[in-house]
Amino acid sequence: WFRDYLYIPLGGSRVSEAKIVRNILLVFLVSGLWHGANWTFLAWGAMHAILFIPLIIRNQHRSYLKVIGGFKALDGLRIISTFLLVSLCWVFFRSENIAQAMAYYSGLIDASIFQLDQPLNFILLLWIALMLIVEWSNRTKLHGLEIETWNPWIRRGIYFSLITIIFLFGNLNEVEFIYFAF
Repeated sequence: WFRDYLYIPLGGSRVSEAKIVRNILLVFLVSGLWHGANWTFLAWGAMHAILFIPLIIRNQHRSYLKVIGGFKALDGLRIISTFLLVSLCWVFFRSENIAQAMAYYSGLIDASIFQLDQPLNFILLLWIALMLIVEWSNRTKLHGLEIETWNPWIRRGIYFSLITIIFLFGNLNEVEFIYFAF
């Protein structure tokens, strides 16, 4: 919808580089506002635009389609950095206001998740690393978890483990449906 009714009518990518940047920024800002009338959603959209614009300018926004060959350390670094940056952007999406998002970022530095002396934190970080490896190894496929060729018991074990981790680390009792206010 945003592509067809906003990005393309603005000129899409067939205009000057400055207008392409403007178009991308507008699409992401409107996308943020579409999720809610709050400064946090606007910030969320702006942050994603800021992360995406350099890829557009360098014509690397579809580089995942060209992946051929074996492991490259830079691929792994790109996957990890994308995961971390997008995860940090989502803080604004879930925050009630900008101050709450900033407080969360401040607390993130001292977060107990980085204390690996706690067994559950170590397991969580280990699973995150495993999922990043699976994502990288399946980067030429449409979906990162495209593991149909795996033994069904391995697949079930992975799904069961992920659900268990969600229950252990998720605060399922206090979280309301994200679009409840709409």
